[in-house]
Amino acid sequence: MEARKSWNGVGFYALRFCQERQIPTEGLGVTMTTERDAAVPNKVTAIRLGVTTPAGFPEKYREAITRAIDHCAVKRAIAEPPEFEVKVA
Repeated sequence: MEARKSWNGVGFYALRFCQERQIPTEGLGVTMTTERDAAVPNKVTAIRLGVTTPAGFPEKYREAITRAIDHCAVKRAIAEPPEFEVKVA
């Protein structure tokens, strides 16, 4: 398993969610953990995102921040992959 802190994509949506509601962002964080196929080392089999909310984050916004994060284009592209086409000229 590999874990790292990430502000790419998902973190942007979490940050904007808080900023738009004037919720302090100190302590806001996003972590990403990946699992890989033991037989195929470069194949990611699962991606898990964790969002640490700031102290005092309103309980009423917990589901809403999750929905906001779901709008991340990168997350959506991984969850519902597009068709790939490679052309060599």
